[in-house]
Amino acid sequence: MSEMIIKIQEIGPDGETRSLAFEPAWFAKALSGVDVQLGASRAGADVDIHKVGENVMVHGRMYGAATVPCARCLQPALVDLAGSIHMTYSRDTEVVDAEMENPDDDVDFATYEGDEIDLGELFREQILLAIPMTPLCREECKGLCSQCGKDLNQGPCTCEAPHKGSPFDALKGLKLS
Repeated sequence: MSEMIIKIQEIGPDGETRSLAFEPAWFAKALSGVDVQLGASRAGADVDIHKVGENVMVHGRMYGAATVPCARCLQPALVDLAGSIHMTYSRDTEVVDAEMENPDDDVDFATYEGDEIDLGELFREQILLAIPMTPLCREECKGLCSQCGKDLNQGPCTCEAPHKGSPFDALKGLKLS
């Protein structure tokens, strides 16, 4: 998406504001290889872009939702993408290295080369960070039966309950000479 590209020389003294929609084609390409789908509602980001010397500062908010498989039952789990964006792009790698040693505030730093910055990578990273380690379709999700694979949210399965004894019960019949 061309609107994800910032042409640094076109940033005026007052900066600029952009409303960027996450189009399904961009979302699919940016997150290929990740089991995540764009939610049914509108998703994107509203950002303010300012240039300070050679640095480009991007501040704003992401909004919308995505779906990922539930960690327990594999049904779609909704992930809220809402969150703040604070990124400072610098041509000088020494500035970025110094800031990484003393990260006092909630601002990320990255370097850029050339005359353009692609915000697509920033949004991809923020989307991946929004996905929890164990996404759940709901807190009380019962998951899948470990024996037959039935979704236990839809009702109990017909499998025999597993033996609840000690795992060392199998050793009771062991005869040592």
